[in-house]
Amino acid sequence: MRASRFVAIFLLVAFAVMSLNFAYYHIQASATIAQLEDKVQLRDPTYQEVKTFIESDQANRNTWQYGVYNCCDFTADVITNAQKVGLRCGAVWVQLENTVADDYLHALVAFNTTDRDVIFIEPQSDEEVALKVGEPYSFLPTAGEITKLTILWSTYN
Repeated sequence: MRASRFVAIFLLVAFAVMSLNFAYYHIQASATIAQLEDKVQLRDPTYQEVKTFIESDQANRNTWQYGVYNCCDFTADVITNAQKVGLRCGAVWVQLENTVADDYLHALVAFNTTDRDVIFIEPQSDEEVALKVGEPYSFLPTAGEITKLTILWSTYN
C-alpha cells in the first residue's frame, strides 16, 4: 500500500515538473474558481446537458494569442463557466509527441456524463473530440501522437 502511494505521488510530481508551463494557468484558474461568491454543488451532467452548456458557453469566441491567451485559458474559462451552473468537469492535459519540440502539451475539458461516460471537449472550437494514447489528436494533427492523458476533476463544492 505504501509503495503504491509513493508511486502515485512520484507520478504526480513528475507530471507537475513536466508541465511547468501550465502551472501558472492552473493557479490562475484555481484563483478564479476560489473567487466564486455562490458555492454550488457540482454534479456529473448528462450528455445533453453538456451539449446544451457548450452551445451557450462563449469561451470559444475568445482569440488565441501566443503567451497571452492559449489552450489553458480556454480550458479555465470553460471550467469556471461550467462550475457556475453546477456542472462537474475536469481539466485534461494531453502530452503530444512533437517532431519540432521535445514534447508538446495541450489542455482540454472533460465531462463525466451520466449516460455516455467521459467525453472530451476542445474548448477552442466547442467540438467533442476523441482522445486515445498512441493516436494523433485531430485538432493538432502536426503535434504527433498522444503520449499521455491526465484529467484533474473539479472538486469545488
